[in-house]
Amino acid sequence: MGALLSSAVAFLVRTVLVKFLLFTVMYLLVSAVCGYLVSKLPGPADLNSALAAWTPAMWYFADLTMWTQFFPGVISAYILRFAIRRIPFFG
Repeated sequence: MGALLSSAVAFLVRTVLVKFLLFTVMYLLVSAVCGYLVSKLPGPADLNSALAAWTPAMWYFADLTMWTQFFPGVISAYILRFAIRRIPFFG
């Protein structure tokens, strides 16, 4: 009975506890890195000044191609692709 209990505890420690600690550390690391990267991005004032320089023809083309829906989707897809490629188990 002791050997069975010992092997069951060893199995739980190897599979559950180690993976829980590993994924907790990975989550904390990724959340800290993402928070740091978001703080380094330019603010809304920089974006507003950049978009203020657009001509009316550029705004017409942007509205015609639904740029306001397309651009955030593409940026988030590129960020997600970058993040997934940096994960050692999936990339």
